[in-house]
Amino acid sequence: MPPGAFVVETERLHLREFDESDWSAFRAVSVDPEAERVWGEPVSEAFLRRAFQDAITTQRTPDRHIYALAAVLKETDRLAGYVDFSFSPGASEAEFSIMLGGAHRGLGLGPEVCRAMIGFGFGTLGMLRVFASVDAANIASRRMLEKGGMRLEREWRRPADTPPDSAWPWGCVYVIRREDWRPGGRALDS
Repeated sequence: MPPGAFVVETERLHLREFDESDWSAFRAVSVDPEAERVWGEPVSEAFLRRAFQDAITTQRTPDRHIYALAAVLKETDRLAGYVDFSFSPGASEAEFSIMLGGAHRGLGLGPEVCRAMIGFGFGTLGMLRVFASVDAANIASRRMLEKGGMRLEREWRRPADTPPDSAWPWGCVYVIRREDWRPGGRALDS
């Protein structure tokens, strides 16, 4: 798939491969204070540059198991955020994360992306289970995953004797299984 090609489309977004022209917008989303809270620490320019280059490099991997996609508004062709969708080769489950820039939060784009990526995982990739991990204190992300059709599977806490790092002290895992998903975007019981 060539850089810039569309992978998934939603009502308001194209979720497409990154290209080099996305660097400035990717950086702006990634250094937003909320994004840094999700990362767990301020991120360096070198770290962001590597992450961006990794996103582009994975597009050319023959046995692909990572999809790093730009979330681009159809109406303006502006990058609103990005999504990472990954799985181990041969696995039947995949994990995704979504990062939206500050001006694009609270508009319903998160659940829209969430539903689209779940559909991508079950439909295009044939996964049986899709999950996402979030900081338990990030109520907005938790609501986004629930609106997207996912359910809380478990919570975890980092052991007290673990040194602080970029990991969250308290996290949640949200999940949806293929048998609980209805094409079109919702869990069967929602």
